[in-house]
Amino acid sequence: GLNEKPQVLDDASFSAFLKANGMSQRDVIARSIGGGNYTVGNTRYNLTPRQVADMMMTSRLNYVGGKHGGQLYGAGTYFARTGGAATGYGGQNALTAQAVLNPKTTKAISLSSLQRQVSAFQRSHPKFAAAVGSFRTGGNGNASIYALAMGYNVITDGNNGQGGYVNVIDRSALVYRKIP
Repeated sequence: GLNEKPQVLDDASFSAFLKANGMSQRDVIARSIGGGNYTVGNTRYNLTPRQVADMMMTSRLNYVGGKHGGQLYGAGTYFARTGGAATGYGGQNALTAQAVLNPKTTKAISLSSLQRQVSAFQRSHPKFAAAVGSFRTGGNGNASIYALAMGYNVITDGNNGQGGYVNVIDRSALVYRKIP
């Protein structure tokens, strides 16, 4: 399911989705999107913020982003709980992606709950634990691998209000507001 596409809705449909699911602007998460320069093999790619945004929302393969914050919750696409406001991480020409977690497809767990459940999961799945290693957060962490194996596709900071972060591992958990 990692490469399932998210829903992308125009402004009117996004507002209707919020209302239909009892959500408000406060529930909107955001991510600043900058461009990027990547080298794959001997080929250099220079992506604009729009190209990265399109990759996140419509490409065949999942965009796994994040260079900021040390990947505390493991690999995935990080969003801030800002009510949709820009986060300021993307640089001068950044775009802001706004989304909500789809209540029909999101299986979220807080990082602290995940940490509490890992020991029991490791005991019940010793081959998995041996292959993946001990649970780690931060740079080179594997929290998202454990979360996926345990049936979750989103890791939260446990804060249901404004502030904090959400790591989306499987983008089918997202409903985006189309970027104009």
